[in-house]
Amino acid sequence: MAVSHTTSMLLHKTECKEYSKYIYETIVPPTAIVNQKAVKRNECGHRVTKLIVGGEPAGRKEFPHMAAIGYLDVDEGIKWLCGGTILSERYVLTAAHCLSDHNAGIAQWVRLGVTKLNETYRRQEIKISERIPHPEYKPNSYYHDIALLGLEKEAQLNSFSRPACLYLDSTITSKRAIATGWGYTSYGGSTSNDLLKVVLDIFNQNTCGLYYQNYSRLSRGIVDNLQVCAGSVNATKDTCQGDSGGPLQIYHRGDKIKCMYDIIGVTSFGRGCAGSPGVYVRISNYIKWIEDIVWPQE
Repeated sequence: MAVSHTTSMLLHKTECKEYSKYIYETIVPPTAIVNQKAVKRNECGHRVTKLIVGGEPAGRKEFPHMAAIGYLDVDEGIKWLCGGTILSERYVLTAAHCLSDHNAGIAQWVRLGVTKLNETYRRQEIKISERIPHPEYKPNSYYHDIALLGLEKEAQLNSFSRPACLYLDSTITSKRAIATGWGYTSYGGSTSNDLLKVVLDIFNQNTCGLYYQNYSRLSRGIVDNLQVCAGSVNATKDTCQGDSGGPLQIYHRGDKIKCMYDIIGVTSFGRGCAGSPGVYVRISNYIKWIEDIVWPQE
């Protein structure tokens, strides 16, 4: 059954509003306190900032939709080499090139509910059962670098692990966006145990295209309806290796939906780190493909 754009928007707003309820946690008073009822407490971790190279540590619960993607290294155990975004109890959004690593093999695990990779409180580790690249993705091309990970069991949604919303409009009105990841803090450096956040400027297609001329994997150059470019005007802030698959996001506004982010892009590729704007998959072009898998309609 074809889903119209209006129907798609209504469907997604319904899901988005439903997931926003997980900002509240029910607090049960100690049994020693008589006649005290359980209360709901707002656990929103948003830290609105005017502001992951040039980034700063994220706060606990600030980006509860973040997922780390793990690969099994026979010598070092699980290595967390990509990022992702929780979309539902069963699916995580990432980049298609994150489905496998040339050294560590296929993506096998997701880790949810953490800001520091090594923390254990409220951490969930779930095995990946499905790896679904976009049907138009080709490994020798940078286009359609988007994928979904199906989880072996449902994630437990709460204030530490809850989905983000998807940005539906093809036009991004915001001039800045936030990128997050556990990736390298410098090109060729080491990954971060802390989730880092960085505020980036959004570049227009023409300006971005100047940085990516004559790329063999970009036969059509930067394609505006497929890709978003974001970086720092003074080339000091960027995403880097290990941030791949993670979200580029803005704060959700309106619809009486509180404490949620809209994902506008998926981290795809760049030239080094902080030398030029990074390139992100533009989410709005892939809404129907995502919805048909994550929230299929009868």
